[in-house]
Amino acid sequence: MFNVTKNKLWFTLIPVVIIVAGILGFFVNGGFRQDIDFAGGTSVELGMGKVLTGDERAEIAKLYKDAAGIEIEPTVQLTGTGSKNVVIKSTVLTAEKRDAAIKAVADKFGLDAEAATLSTATQAATYGNEMKTRTLMFTLLASVLMLIYIWIRFEWRSGVMAVLCLILNVLVMMSVYAIGKIPLSTTFIAALLTVVGYSINDTIVIFDRIRENRKFAKKSSATEVVEKSIWQSMTRTINTSITTLITLVVLYFMGASSLKNFALPIIIGIVCGSFTSIFVASPWWGAWCDANKKTVK
Repeated sequence: MFNVTKNKLWFTLIPVVIIVAGILGFFVNGGFRQDIDFAGGTSVELGMGKVLTGDERAEIAKLYKDAAGIEIEPTVQLTGTGSKNVVIKSTVLTAEKRDAAIKAVADKFGLDAEAATLSTATQAATYGNEMKTRTLMFTLLASVLMLIYIWIRFEWRSGVMAVLCLILNVLVMMSVYAIGKIPLSTTFIAALLTVVGYSINDTIVIFDRIRENRKFAKKSSATEVVEKSIWQSMTRTINTSITTLITLVVLYFMGASSLKNFALPIIIGIVCGSFTSIFVASPWWGAWCDANKKTVK
């Protein structure tokens, strides 16, 4: 049988390489791309005279993007009485680009551009900065609380390894966004917090199996117990992850753009979280224990 613990260094290099590539991508691309919620932008409300379908809203987003000459596709949301208006949010536009984009949409849907334009506004990114600050604070608080919980339930080394792998997962998610130049948004924040809880659960499942096996392997090394526990938990972890991923992949390929923006970071986080739970957290915990000449008690 393939030995996971003996190959832990190679497994660890995979997320590390992605993170290094993400750091390079961050500097090459001039930082993270940010959507309107984070970077601020121009908001336009148009009276469409009817409730638009999902395909029509997607068409508006593409028309608006092309006419305005912007890189990030705008968001299109239904609003107004009977949801017959749309609010189009894009990156900051000059008056000329904004008017050109409005005209392109109006012409496509047979509207008078001036009459259909109900309001325009440019907003600052203060909300985005506040959101990023609060997300960092709550993530740090959650990490500390999880460290304390795992410390009490298992032992302190388990807590340290679980939190370190959690940080690794977050960095991989952000690296993929940096490499792919995918805009950071509030949906990414929601997905990030979801993945934090999901990945820590996977890690706890394996550590719980290790704790059970310790009772019957008092003279075994920590690494030996970890190897046995990993294979006992492997089927459960993989089946759970695959079941979740099937749903998310369907949402990504068949859902609306808002669902895609939510599904993508969760897909990345679940794959990475399952990988680090199996191949990184527990193998390094075992090596840490054995390095201190601690046999399983």
